[in-house]
Amino acid sequence: MTKFNQSLFAMGLLAGLAGLAGCAKEEPGVAVEEFEDVEDIPQPSSDLGDEDESDEDDTDDSGDGSADGDGSADGSSDDSDIEGPAETKFYDFDSDTSLLYVQVFKDSSALASAFAHNHVMRADNFSGEVAYNEDDASLCEISFSLPVNDLRVDEGGMRSLVGYGDTLTDDDRNTVRGHMLDSDQLDSSSYPTISFESESCSGDGGKSGILNVQGGMTVRGRTADVTLPVQFEVNDGDFYAQASFDMNHAAFGMTPYTAFAGAVRNDDPLRFTFDLVGLGN
Repeated sequence: MTKFNQSLFAMGLLAGLAGLAGCAKEEPGVAVEEFEDVEDIPQPSSDLGDEDESDEDDTDDSGDGSADGDGSADGSSDDSDIEGPAETKFYDFDSDTSLLYVQVFKDSSALASAFAHNHVMRADNFSGEVAYNEDDASLCEISFSLPVNDLRVDEGGMRSLVGYGDTLTDDDRNTVRGHMLDSDQLDSSSYPTISFESESCSGDGGKSGILNVQGGMTVRGRTADVTLPVQFEVNDGDFYAQASFDMNHAAFGMTPYTAFAGAVRNDDPLRFTFDLVGLGN
């Protein structure tokens, strides 16, 4: 290739790369909340601080009439204090108070990777439900559904949250959004929804710990099996859950985005992350 042709190739590559990074302009008249700062983003797990230790000691120090360790003042047993099995409780979560996002990474081995970007897409207008029984983790159920067209692309606050350290122009974000929704990627016109439905859960139960959740993630009309450890806590009547897991494009019948004969391309893993708070019914 001559120096002149090399220059033409570089100019065309740079012009095209402006479209591989992307902004999400919305239809006229549609108000969309953009998260430009990390402080704007719901992060329920950050609300879980140290418990108030003032009520840890339930001992009655009043002297006479104090319990003798068997539930009554005179030492006799009281069957009315024996608790029965816990009931399964249901919790609803949505995008107003919870966070769910997907990361796509550039292939650093590609020829023009220095001009490409990693991306983060935040789910908006999603909803879901958790069922949980403190005495029997196997009764746990988790499900959610999100509209593909409401994925928010590379917001400044989200890029800061995941540690990318840079921002993209609106025009670049718009182009990335177009590629993301196109027929060879998420194909939003044919498959408008991404969803997850648990099939089984296991764990030690209680008010906090790890739930091992197995289920099906459906993207682009194809359901792939996924197993993920969910960190959870039942706190003040609400259910908090956090998890992050990787899936390959092929699991959903996709191939990573590529352009310029592979000079720019995405890496394979798609990283799903959620930080949820389910509000008790």
